[in-house]
Amino acid sequence: HRVSELLEAAGAAVASRARLAPLLALLRQELPAPLFLSHANINKVIKCPPPKLSAIRALLKQAGYNVSLSHIDPQALKTDAPPALIWDIYRVWMRQRGMGGA
Repeated sequence: HRVSELLEAAGAAVASRARLAPLLALLRQELPAPLFLSHANINKVIKCPPPKLSAIRALLKQAGYNVSLSHIDPQALKTDAPPALIWDIYRVWMRQRGMGGA
């Protein structure tokens, strides 16, 4: 939050303030987990059209886990859900579409 305080103090003198505001908002909401889950990389592994990232987020939240987007990659998630659950979500999604399991 120190960066946002500095931007507030600088006021209009910071020309890129409008560009930084969305990034700072994302950083405030991002989980402190050190690793992130790359949706694009998982889709390369399972070799099928991906489920919507918003659907994966909703399922993880519904299961009681914390989930956030990552500032590193717009198609990445941070979560405290176990990796096995994440793979199960993808497996079920694939089976529902007749694609077998990963």
